[in-house]
Amino acid sequence: MAWQSSVRAAETFQLSRDLRLNLAGDLRAQQWSRFEGFDSVAPGGNIALRYRFGLGRQAPWVLIEDSLSDAFRKEDERSGRDNKLRVRRDGG
Repeated sequence: MAWQSSVRAAETFQLSRDLRLNLAGDLRAQQWSRFEGFDSVAPGGNIALRYRFGLGRQAPWVLIEDSLSDAFRKEDERSGRDNKLRVRRDGG
C-alpha cells in the first residue's frame, strides 16, 4: 500500500491575442509501507507555449510543452531526471 500526494501551482500569461505562455511548478511524493526503496519526492516544472490560429473556441491551435522533474529516492540508483518534450495540435 502506498500514500501519494501532489501539489501544483501555475500561472498563465497572455503574450498576444493568439499566443499564451503557461508556467507551472509541481511537487509529488510517494511513501510505501513495505518497500522503502520506492519512497520518493519529485519536484518539477512545466512550460507550455500555445498559438491559436484565429478566434473562438473552434479555432485550430498548436502547443509546445516541456516538462522536467527530478525524482529523489532513498536508493540512489532509482533516482533520476525525467524530461518530456511534446507538441500537440487541434484542427478546430
